[in-house]
Amino acid sequence: FKNALDLNGKHIGDRWVKIEQGDIMRGWDKKRKRPEGCCSVFIGNLNFDVTEQVIFETFKQCGKIEKIRFGSKANPGSASGFGHVTFQEEDSATKAVKLDGSLVMNRPIRIDYGETSKRDLKKARKKKMVKLNTS
Repeated sequence: FKNALDLNGKHIGDRWVKIEQGDIMRGWDKKRKRPEGCCSVFIGNLNFDVTEQVIFETFKQCGKIEKIRFGSKANPGSASGFGHVTFQEEDSATKAVKLDGSLVMNRPIRIDYGETSKRDLKKARKKKMVKLNTS
């Protein structure tokens, strides 16, 4: 780490580089609790060449995957380095968040809980009611 900082202001090849120690990612709480009904995760810092199959292989250990979506830039079909994975169960999202920092295509990916959709929230509340009625 220190060696990298020593390169600040130097030329590498024909490029001048600026290297500074970064702050902890602001606005990102790694200890954030899963929102009620949340079955999806945000995935960021993805390689632009990542495929659905690569993401599937990364997250299949967490549980049954319902959907994988990638963000796109203004040019349709071009990746923008982020996406979402939606699981069938809430616990799967919790398992997936624990993979935060895992290397996917040689990049440490950022994983956080996604937004809870109205459908997921309704499904979670219905499941909770069924558990209460069977207890």
